[in-house]
Amino acid sequence: MAENKESFKDKAKSAKDRVAGEIKDTQGDLTGDKSKKAEGKIQKGKGKAEGALGKLKEEPDTDRRPR
Repeated sequence: MAENKESFKDKAKSAKDRVAGEIKDTQGDLTGDKSKKAEGKIQKGKGKAEGALGKLKEEPDTDRRPR
């Protein structure tokens, strides 16, 4: 599959958000800061969504509805 610029950008943002989210999550664990931990979990979720978007942009335009 050919990777276009947009899918690459989404995957790069995904990796950045997943790593930053993991750092915040761990920081929250170590310091007992529930707010920081929650912020990290949200950012990791955002990263996962961006990764999924990048994968969708790679796929050829086809009908994705289940048959």
